[in-house]
Amino acid sequence: MGSRVERSGRRVPSRALLVGVVSLVSLWLVWRQVGTAELVNRMRNFELLDGVVMLGFSVMLVGMTGLRWYGVAKSQGEVKLFEAIRTSMVANVLNSVTPSKAGDLAKGWLLGRDKMRGIVAVGLERMVDVTMLGGITLMGYFVDHSQINLLVGGVVIAGVPGLLLLGGVMILMARKRGKQYRWAKMIIQVWNSWRERPKLVLVTMLSSLAVWLTNLSLAIYLAKALGVSRVAEIAVGLPLAIWVGLVPVAMGGIGTRDAALVYFLSDKIEVEILTLVALGYTLVTYWMTALISLPFVTMDAVRLFNRRK
Repeated sequence: MGSRVERSGRRVPSRALLVGVVSLVSLWLVWRQVGTAELVNRMRNFELLDGVVMLGFSVMLVGMTGLRWYGVAKSQGEVKLFEAIRTSMVANVLNSVTPSKAGDLAKGWLLGRDKMRGIVAVGLERMVDVTMLGGITLMGYFVDHSQINLLVGGVVIAGVPGLLLLGGVMILMARKRGKQYRWAKMIIQVWNSWRERPKLVLVTMLSSLAVWLTNLSLAIYLAKALGVSRVAEIAVGLPLAIWVGLVPVAMGGIGTRDAALVYFLSDKIEVEILTLVALGYTLVTYWMTALISLPFVTMDAVRLFNRRK
């Protein structure tokens, strides 16, 4: 018994170490192609106004991700908008250090006493988010006739109904008293609760779309600030890089997303610019949103600790 616990206890640190190593190695490979001196030279194009605009993007993302979660959470119970934003802030902090936005699970944990409902609600939010990102990825085909955008976007959009169909099959095959059946039943309950509130469905979908369009606008702004005249390529390559960054092998997608953006667009845009765009994207969407969220998360943690005392 003790050996099992000991072995399972070692898995988390080893996985965390592996995730960190993948991020560092990926960043090093990208950095080696460019060089520190060239990056510093390119960064001189940024002005104070650019920093203010990037901060504005971060604030917008904090609000819109909270609104997206509110659309799902409100359909499952009495949740106020400010509470949803505060809960989303916790996820922002955790997502900056966890792979594949695993920090979002904290939102389900904090939703209420029913942890199963909370986890399924997070899954619903992710499904909406993935569908919207799939649509934006597919748009890259119409911008630049990119076959890989057509493939990835098409597979994602077709895969969502496929997962719903698979869920229906699981429900039919599940035993009424089994754990699988309880999960299947909860999925139906969460889906119905959300579907029966059209306004909240609209809030969830529009805020999810707004999040991805803001991310895309941020990358385009960074590219223009660095002197790129043709920014349509960013709209093609960034969604693909985001998908790579969501693969749970790197801390917050750091390194893998950067390397993917360079890989997909290096024949159209200078590697130095792509590296700075990727680093700026990570800075705004992960680290700055986490820093904005951190004071509120800290206050909530202190308040909870004092209550338990």
